[in-house]
Amino acid sequence: MRALPRRLVPGLVLLLASAAGVVPSQQRPGPPGAIRVRVRLVPVNVIVTDEKDRPVLDLTKDDFTLLENGKPQEIRHFSLEKLTAVAPADAGRPLLRKVPTAELTPQSRRTFLILMGRGMYQTPWKDVDALIRFVQKELLPQDLVAVFAYNRASDFTADHERIAAVLERYKKIHEKIESRLSLRFTRLVAIYGSKAMPKSLQPGRS
Repeated sequence: MRALPRRLVPGLVLLLASAAGVVPSQQRPGPPGAIRVRVRLVPVNVIVTDEKDRPVLDLTKDDFTLLENGKPQEIRHFSLEKLTAVAPADAGRPLLRKVPTAELTPQSRRTFLILMGRGMYQTPWKDVDALIRFVQKELLPQDLVAVFAYNRASDFTADHERIAAVLERYKKIHEKIESRLSLRFTRLVAIYGSKAMPKSLQPGRS
């Protein structure tokens, strides 16, 4: 993407660029040596802010250049999406994003997955507290969010207090779990034992 005098980070503006995918000729009949090319649209989301982190809303597709392996790609669709707080609708589970045509319905919500890996997150940096504040104060009411920790995951939901409660439980017990896992995966057990999560820890991780 061509450098602009404004900072670019993911979100806000939706670009759809055409990308070529080569389909082997033997999949479809054609002249000897023919190569079939299938064109698909690739969504690219960006946020544009000025030096004071204020959104820039007067851009057009001519302000952007998309490159793939150094080659310019045609921008087939350009739209400005303004996300505003609305009452969450009961939309069920989030669906995979599909792009059947260049005519796309503007998005009204975002989807977040909070992935918690191994480690001590609360001490000393209070990372879990920061995540709880993010879920409670930074999300729009209609945004979907879920938590994945160890080998369990919550459902995606717009009930942000429910996810905050999951994170609160995680904050209280994850250091104890980490200590037990560290003991479990040391010495000879680490070499010859199973790498699966011990069943003895499962009841405490809810």
